[in-house]
Amino acid sequence: MPSGSVEEIVRVPLKYPTALIFVDESAVRASAGRFFVVGAVKLRHPGKLMRSIRDIRDRHSAQDEFKFSKITRGSFSIYCELIDALEWSDAHIAATVVDRTRGADPFKEGSPSWIAQARVTSRLLVGIINRRELACALIDEISTPRGFAFDDTVREMVNRRMNSTVLVAAACMDSGCNNGLQLADLVAGAVAHQRGQENMAASPTSHKGKIAARLAAAFRVGSFGNDVRNTRVNVATFRSRAPEDGGRPRLLVPMER
Repeated sequence: MPSGSVEEIVRVPLKYPTALIFVDESAVRASAGRFFVVGAVKLRHPGKLMRSIRDIRDRHSAQDEFKFSKITRGSFSIYCELIDALEWSDAHIAATVVDRTRGADPFKEGSPSWIAQARVTSRLLVGIINRRELACALIDEISTPRGFAFDDTVREMVNRRMNSTVLVAAACMDSGCNNGLQLADLVAGAVAHQRGQENMAASPTSHKGKIAARLAAAFRVGSFGNDVRNTRVNVATFRSRAPEDGGRPRLLVPMER
């Protein structure tokens, strides 16, 4: 590139930290219920975990979509295996919780519903992407008006907040054909269920309750019923005003697994 050119070549060093993040929301509609949760699974080596999930599908001849809302007595054991695979991988899990009675509710602030959900999603991603890291996000598709793209909007929000192109790409896709998004649904559903347990709206002894508890235990937390953060977990309630950069609710340590 000639000296003085407007554009400059940016060379990213070999082995520079990168991550793929799968993002999905809880089954409860954004406009209904006390809790709305956006969950995420962040991976440095996504191929290893995706191959493990394929092995589980092959052993059980499982073709249906994995969803927290579909957990039953008959499917309980396969969801236990999914959690084991998550635990043994390099996954970090995260969630942003909209609590309509105690926290801020972006869905009542006058913006279109998809914009409000983009705000929640971008807040989640800002909280789990490290400064020295390049990330891509795969997001469960949601409806938007013609001419507007949810994934592009989320990417712009994240990079503007972080004042850097840390989220290199974001793309929406159908969760029914993506195992990573189905794992993110499992995280979002487990968090939403345990928030409900704290308010006696969900049973901890149901099959869904047991799976939620198993996921929490696998990642060394007592419960997702309250905000929690450790080296592999970041669950936070949405606030109307995000903390400044120094107080951003990020993962405690860089993801080096």
